[in-house]
Amino acid sequence: MKTLASMVRWPRIAGAVVRQACAAALGLALGAAPALADYPSRPVTLVVPSPPGGSTDAIARVLADALGKRLGQSIVIENKGGGGGIVGSSYVLDKPADGHTLLLAISSKTVARALQPALAYDPIRDFTAVALVSRVPTVMVTSVAAGLPDFARLKAYIAANPGKTAWAVPGIGTAPHLTEHVLMQALGGKVNEIQYRGSAPMHVDLLAGRVDVVVDSYTALRQHIDDRKVVPVAVIGRGRIEAMSAVPTLGELGYRTFEEVLFDGWNAIDVRASTPPEVVARLSQALQDVLADRAFRERVVQLGLVPFAPMPASQAQDFVQDVSRVLSPVAASLAAAQ
Repeated sequence: MKTLASMVRWPRIAGAVVRQACAAALGLALGAAPALADYPSRPVTLVVPSPPGGSTDAIARVLADALGKRLGQSIVIENKGGGGGIVGSSYVLDKPADGHTLLLAISSKTVARALQPALAYDPIRDFTAVALVSRVPTVMVTSVAAGLPDFARLKAYIAANPGKTAWAVPGIGTAPHLTEHVLMQALGGKVNEIQYRGSAPMHVDLLAGRVDVVVDSYTALRQHIDDRKVVPVAVIGRGRIEAMSAVPTLGELGYRTFEEVLFDGWNAIDVRASTPPEVVARLSQALQDVLADRAFRERVVQLGLVPFAPMPASQAQDFVQDVSRVLSPVAASLAAAQ
């Protein structure tokens, strides 16, 4: 029987190299070199699908500074928040497919069509992922009032008290919601799921002891963890978090799916799918150079994020497609149950 983990093909370097070589040869045959040399011919717009001031906006500005230097053009930030990324994505699709309008895509794109079948565009087919930029470490915490200081005791409590654990999620189909659903399937357990509109009200109830468990980004929970107002019991993604190195990952606790499938939030640079391949190649190389730069990576870490390793555009697109294929059925089942 296939598991979620077995269905994901993690970045395939060999295949990506072959495809890059073929694309390069074809580009030369078609006389693509002049177009490549001309790009970018004017300032580039980076559309951020969130308001100014948040972590998505912060990484966009760090990236814009570094990428602009590599491309030899200024990168102009345009914030187009709303609809979980839909407003920004739609805006980019209305612009020419020439690489001068980029989208800082967010991980919710992989399940957007599953949650909204009537969506006017396809977030996977209508865009090409040029590079994965950074991921947001995600943690599971319990309220102090719950008296569940580690994952073993949380697991035992859920098993002994079906439907009684108040588990908060910041919205239908969000990464924390998917995490809860997949983990409960693995545990064979049942919790009292409480849905919120975003993280802020969820945190208020967590601190007040009205909910027992929350999964959210480390950046959002860090101050509460440092102040010992909540108790971290597990890290969702790969690798422990240095500032709380004693807290194990779900993979270490035996739930390997959370190592094979990325449940953390992440962001990527997208262009319209019809963007010329030589432009994608130029942009991809510039982004790989940025992601390999030590100073850039240090700035990303200072934001509380984890930079991805440099990779070809084809590898980034494979990753996005695979995550969408695995998580979309989970998201669709959650939406149907509402």
